[in-house]
Amino acid sequence: MARVAVTFRIMPVDVEADLDEIKKGLEAAFGSDLREVVQVPVAFGLSALETIVLLDDVGGQMEESERNIKTLKGVSSVETLSVDLL
Repeated sequence: MARVAVTFRIMPVDVEADLDEIKKGLEAAFGSDLREVVQVPVAFGLSALETIVLLDDVGGQMEESERNIKTLKGVSSVETLSVDLL
């Protein structure tokens, strides 16, 4: 079974959202499959988190991961930026 590296952009609900808490939620959800979390400025004091997660190349796993991220407190939206085969 192949593995893929998926890069997600996670937008907080507002500039007051605790990005550290969102990061802790990501660590709890993905464990050792979470490879990188970077804070990226967007505009007007708002920052997003861009994260790389390793997933199995199985149907529906990427969509399920997006749904799980959206349930974290402080998350407004999730966008898949890239999917790279490992």
